[in-house]
Amino acid sequence: SPQTPLAKSPAIGDASQIIMKNWLCIFLALALGGIGTRGAEGAALDALSLPLGAEIDDSQIENRLVEAAGKILDSDKAVSVKTLAEQLERRTCGVKLGTGNGRKLSAAELVSQARPGVLVVAQSFMCGKCSKRHLSPASGVMLTDDGAFATSYHVVNQKTNDVMLIMTGDGRIAPVTAVLAANRDADIASLQAEGKGFKPLPLSTNAPGGMPVRVISHPDRSGEHTSE
Repeated sequence: SPQTPLAKSPAIGDASQIIMKNWLCIFLALALGGIGTRGAEGAALDALSLPLGAEIDDSQIENRLVEAAGKILDSDKAVSVKTLAEQLERRTCGVKLGTGNGRKLSAAELVSQARPGVLVVAQSFMCGKCSKRHLSPASGVMLTDDGAFATSYHVVNQKTNDVMLIMTGDGRIAPVTAVLAANRDADIASLQAEGKGFKPLPLSTNAPGGMPVRVISHPDRSGEHTSE
């Protein structure tokens, strides 16, 4: 896709003003186990098995992400959060968004179809008070099948943390390698995760105000909540 100014980019510009000004609005636009992956320098990042309807063990998810962060850091190709934060000045993006079929889905259908594209976006860090690595989690959404995803600008702008990674709703874990484009005023950033074969969410820029909202997210360090 051709490079376009941020203000007009279909992935960041118009969308940031219409659907990404508030994270809830991302889910207005929804038209609607685990596998292994390879991290930086081929480090094996084992996925979690997260079958739909099963109990979510938040501590297991956090421990697995901390373990994966350590493997990424042990490689010589890890991209630091400081480097990612410095890339937040990027203003163009050629991401092509998918669109839905317009069919109204029940809550159960929405969760089933959208969950793999709802992300835990995490950064690891050392607190300086103990020898353990800690995790700072947030939420995001997958935009393309080759790893472009969206999260908030402030999530990325944490220069003292060490590495960023994602976990998909079906348990796949991958390192974050670059910022594609960002907008501080809209608090939105599009980034690149390593890998292919992800399940993106369809987005729209014409969801009118006042529509019902269903949200799949990870509030207060607690994973996979669905609310309406």
